[in-house]
Amino acid sequence: MALRVRNHHRHDIGCVTNNICACYHGVTQGNEAFVDKQLEKTLTQAERRAASEEKLLRAAAELISEGGVVAATFERIGKRAGLSRGLVSQRFGSKEGLVNALVDDVVQRFDELLFQYHIHELAPHEAIIAFVDIYLSENDEDAVRDTYHVLLAESLGAQPALRPLFARVHDVVRDRLRQLIERGQKLGTIYKQLDADATAISLGAFLLGVRIQCMVNPDTDIDAVRTNAISSLRAMMGIKG
Repeated sequence: MALRVRNHHRHDIGCVTNNICACYHGVTQGNEAFVDKQLEKTLTQAERRAASEEKLLRAAAELISEGGVVAATFERIGKRAGLSRGLVSQRFGSKEGLVNALVDDVVQRFDELLFQYHIHELAPHEAIIAFVDIYLSENDEDAVRDTYHVLLAESLGAQPALRPLFARVHDVVRDRLRQLIERGQKLGTIYKQLDADATAISLGAFLLGVRIQCMVNPDTDIDAVRTNAISSLRAMMGIKG
């Protein structure tokens, strides 16, 4: 899951660019006060947009977790977020646009979490262990992350049009894990006889399965599962320590 900039931020970038141009025009005219007001306006608009978008995505995630995609109508999302239905339509355009934004948001949140734990600075075998540890750890984003798994389940039933979206996301994870395994094999810290691609697919499928199991049965001891999974992964890959 490489860090990505969400597509719906491109409009914000355009707005900022326009205001910067306006500020430059103000400078050339010697109007410093105009420049200050434009910069203040730009920041305020960006902050307001980010805050409202966060509310809309959170509201949509809650509704989908409660009743699936059909429950997340634009009217209900706007009402849950305390915003207008029109704003939901303006930001996402369609239900497909909303789902794409939600999935992208979950992926980006997890990427940011990995970055906070400096997973990119770890040795390959340590990065794989950290990836599993973080994915199976409880955190404040569980409600949002669970929406991803609800949507995944719906892609296998009532919403088959979602399958290509999840296939692409899972391919990114598969490639990331495979590359880490292959790097570890070259360094001699992971068994060379392992099929890197098959192992990456198996690991990704396992993580998805555990999360779905926790949603089906909230009493699942996720800490015990995580500890056992990491221990088994170390043995399978030949990771010491």
